[in-house]
Amino acid sequence: MPEIHARLAPSSAERWLTCPGSVALSEQVTHQWSDDNVYAAEGTHAHAVAAYCLTTGTSPLDLIGQTLEDGLVTEDMAHALLTYYEYVQEVAGVFWGERKVEEQLTLDHLYKEGFGTADFLVAIPYQRLHVVDLKYGMGVPVSAVDNPQLWLYGSGAYHRFGLQTEVASVEVHVVQPRLNSTSSQVISIKDLRAFETRVQDGVAALESETDVLVGGDHCRWCPARHVCPELAMLSQVLAQVEFDDGQVGLDERPERIAELLTLGSLAEIHLKACREVAFDMLSRGIPVPGYKLVQGRSNRRWEDDDKAQQALTGVFGDAIFNPAPLKSPAQMDKAVKTVAGRDKERRTDLQRIVDAQWIKPDGAPALTTEDDTRPAIQLDANAEFAPTEGNDQ
Repeated sequence: MPEIHARLAPSSAERWLTCPGSVALSEQVTHQWSDDNVYAAEGTHAHAVAAYCLTTGTSPLDLIGQTLEDGLVTEDMAHALLTYYEYVQEVAGVFWGERKVEEQLTLDHLYKEGFGTADFLVAIPYQRLHVVDLKYGMGVPVSAVDNPQLWLYGSGAYHRFGLQTEVASVEVHVVQPRLNSTSSQVISIKDLRAFETRVQDGVAALESETDVLVGGDHCRWCPARHVCPELAMLSQVLAQVEFDDGQVGLDERPERIAELLTLGSLAEIHLKACREVAFDMLSRGIPVPGYKLVQGRSNRRWEDDDKAQQALTGVFGDAIFNPAPLKSPAQMDKAVKTVAGRDKERRTDLQRIVDAQWIKPDGAPALTTEDDTRPAIQLDANAEFAPTEGNDQ
């Protein structure tokens, strides 16, 4: 069974514990999601910098502008990691207990080839084992409360360090510095044992319930979300809006509205995934019947802010500021009318001065239907683009 268990990453535990069929389904997927590489690389770099700071006792602020672990430590990253750095220092306190940074934990006591990495942990003998997880992303707030990923880390840390230090409980923490969010949960050893039993039962179910698919918020990160039969079915149900008597009509009961909202959120996960896959296929020259890529819309911008300010100041004075910084080209169009008043000739001259300073870059490629009047575009197969909607007005 190693080929099954090797796929059971703690980070996706909420999904595979809830939806056993997603494991086998995901294995068949070949699509590489566009956000996987970009955000993963950013997070990996941030974790490496954080680990360096905790290991050496260096403040992240002291690394601003330096290249570390093949990446630049920006001011924004340093300030974000300072929040995590200070949180860990507060958790660890003055205790002499065992401290580990980026510690790989085995989960073999739960399933074969299971493992996870704790960003930081400290075992305070006869008291408590702390496990802290850094979430560098800015997408969705993550809570430590009843979080299977954190509980798995807690389980691995307990069997590695907690038993020998005879801790009475485990506390898991999540720090999301760029969302100004922290959370924690104290887990009794009794509850941890019960969770371990749940995991073992869940792993066993993966072999007998390979066709069981359960929709939920976990679908948002499922590799098979674009081909999932369960999500496709929910999308169809939402489109039909059928009622028990077979008649399509109005139903404004709060219960029905709540049901439709839930269906809608899951259907949108499916449809958004399908759009991204279609965008990827078209980007690589694979036709998708009824769809094409077009040049998206864009906004004007100054070609060179300093040159634009120099050219416009002598004519418009302080009217070019908003109050600071420099007004946008669209705002300067209004300033032209204000300064020129009813003098059409002067308005034309002023507009010519403004127009000489701005450019309009190409918009990001957008997925749309074939009946869109905009011409289809061909993309460089090696270029990376983020898919946008076709109705980008």
